[in-house]
Amino acid sequence: MPILKRLVLFLALLLTIAPATFGQEEPSASVEVEVDRSEITIGDRIHYKMNISYDPGVELQKPGWGKGLESFQILDFERGNPKMVEDHWETTDVYTLSTFTPEDYVIPPIQVPIKLPSGATQVLETQPITIKVSSVLPDDDETLQLKDIREPVPVYSGISWTRVAWVVGCLLALLVAGFLIWRFRRHEDEVVAPAPPRPEHEVAFQKLRALREKIEGWGPNPDSADCKAYGFELSEILREYLERRLGIIALEMTTEQLDTHFRRAPLGGKSGETPHEEEVMEILRKTDLLKFAKATDTKEHLLAWIFATERVIDATKRIPDPVIRSPEEVQEAA
Repeated sequence: MPILKRLVLFLALLLTIAPATFGQEEPSASVEVEVDRSEITIGDRIHYKMNISYDPGVELQKPGWGKGLESFQILDFERGNPKMVEDHWETTDVYTLSTFTPEDYVIPPIQVPIKLPSGATQVLETQPITIKVSSVLPDDDETLQLKDIREPVPVYSGISWTRVAWVVGCLLALLVAGFLIWRFRRHEDEVVAPAPPRPEHEVAFQKLRALREKIEGWGPNPDSADCKAYGFELSEILREYLERRLGIIALEMTTEQLDTHFRRAPLGGKSGETPHEEEVMEILRKTDLLKFAKATDTKEHLLAWIFATERVIDATKRIPDPVIRSPEEVQEAA
């Protein structure tokens, strides 16, 4: 009876522990392989991918580099690092393959050993993959014939006169272009000297002649408007001459201011003649009467004032510097 009782207790204990023991699932792992193309022509590239998925606690040993791929050229290899995806680990290796031999290839099954947490070992195995490699030639390549080689290209070891002519022509064109650019820039850099201004007395004589010709067309007794215009024009001609001759602002100065200036700096005249300040002031005062006092005068008197102005300008004009000539220039002029 004690032995039977002990057997019953042992069976009850075993039934209690068994569900807990057998209810736990052993960690698992899986391996998958795939290619992006199963039919190619020679020289094309294939991407062969091996993906291993395993639970935490599982230890795996990846196959050696290029395992099962000996029939292909391995152009590139990317070894993936393990990464956690949801509740398991994944790692992916990618091979880039190629071949230049047309035939049907079979990538054999590849074994991946793993070790479970319990210490047990397993071997995962991939599925074989068939890859068809075709030639670029048509199926009836026996009828194809090679083309004859081309004629040999002549190689000249001497001088190519055509090239020499091209080089010389280009050099001449560059020289001509450079010369034209130099002339253009030189012409731009040249500063054209302005023509010297006409002497002030020549300008005054020209304006006085024009004024005299206009007065000669008037009647013997001009009205006040004509006399006023005459006074302004004659005064401006004389003042412009004085401004350029003496370097003063005679056009902006009053008659009295000019009189004060001449008292400090006489106008002078040609050698041996008396100064002409009084004549100048007399002409300016006469024109002031015609401009501002509505005075009138006869045509004969107006012409006389023009002649008086010409006489004063001729007496006070600049005397040009004497030109010194060499004996050779004098002889050439003779």
